[in-house]
Amino acid sequence: MDLEEEVRGCVEASADVLPSEGLRAVRHFLEHGEYEMAFEGLVLELIQNDATPAGFYASKWLNVAEGLGLRAESVFVGDFWAQLTAWAASREGN
Repeated sequence: MDLEEEVRGCVEASADVLPSEGLRAVRHFLEHGEYEMAFEGLVLELIQNDATPAGFYASKWLNVAEGLGLRAESVFVGDFWAQLTAWAASREGN
């Protein structure tokens, strides 16, 4: 799995459901190669905006997060993995 490509795909799938300011911040991290920060920020923006990206599959997003090491150590919030798994479970099939 090419994590950079996967993160970029998740961001683009979310572009239509996020406010431009949140999307701009996520893309800033991408431009600087900060994929962990971009992905965690993306998920937190989606949670905050009660949004679901196009073509969402929980297993894919969980695999990307785990591949980035976000299960063991998050960047912005200490309980990121718990937030991600709860959000993903609530979105699957929506």
